[in-house]
Amino acid sequence: MKTIGPGLEYRGAMSVHWNYIDIHIDLLRRLWPESVRLTEQFSEGAREETRRDEVTGSPYRVNLAVTTWQGKEQMTLWTDIDAAPRHIAHKSLVQRREQMVGDAVQLTFDVMHWNRINDVEDPINMPLDLTDDVEWQINAPDKDAEAA
Repeated sequence: MKTIGPGLEYRGAMSVHWNYIDIHIDLLRRLWPESVRLTEQFSEGAREETRRDEVTGSPYRVNLAVTTWQGKEQMTLWTDIDAAPRHIAHKSLVQRREQMVGDAVQLTFDVMHWNRINDVEDPINMPLDLTDDVEWQINAPDKDAEAA
């Protein structure tokens, strides 16, 4: 697993704010043509990094991503969830929810298409209310604990 750590050291001080990371990535993009590949690797590592909540033991993603635009260029800004101000955390979580909605819309189109071209078969019904599924997963035995 790749990790990016708690922040960025700048002039001897550790910063957990994504502003410095944004500046750093922007400079890389301008000065180093391979930076696009490195930015993708950075983002992959940031997405994958998890911790366990010290009280509940539940896993959570360490880094929150916020997609924003600077002029005509789309940027992804990252911050540590434990240090994120509410407005940044809220924006990141809303954007993740919007991605889920987009996936549900595409799933619906795919099901509708399959049902249309296979009208002699029983139609596939794909409920989109995930409330029960989420609760079951939250309350399922911990896979890591079972393996131990």
